[in-house]
Amino acid sequence: MDREVLKLMAHIDQTRAEVRTAIERLPPDDLVELFRDCTRGCLGGMDESLQQLVGMLAAMAIYDVCLSRQDEGDGSAAGPTCPHCGEDDIDRLVWLDDEKVRCDCCGTVYDPDQPDAEA
Repeated sequence: MDREVLKLMAHIDQTRAEVRTAIERLPPDDLVELFRDCTRGCLGGMDESLQQLVGMLAAMAIYDVCLSRQDEGDGSAAGPTCPHCGEDDIDRLVWLDDEKVRCDCCGTVYDPDQPDAEA
C-alpha cells in the first residue's frame, strides 16, 4: 500500500477516539439531522465544526475500505515494520513527521523507507 495512504490511515486511527467523542456529545436530534443533511448532500449549510466532523467520518469510511482491501491481501505488509522488534501493528507505529516512525512497543524511531537501518 502507498506510504502516503499508510500515513493518512495512521492519522485517522489516532483521531478516531476524538471523532467518537464529538459524535457522542451531539444531542440525538442533532445526530439524526446530521445524517439527513449528509444523505441529501446539504453540507454547505453546516457550520465549520460539523463540516470537519463529516469530513472525518468520510475519511474513516475510506480508511475502512482501505483496511478491507488490505485484508483481501495482496501479499504486501500492512505498514512499516519496526526494524528492532518487528512490530507491524499500525496502531502501535506512530508517524512523527514525514520521514520518521516511532514504535510504541520498543521505542525505536526509524525511517520506514530504510527499515533495515535503525535511526
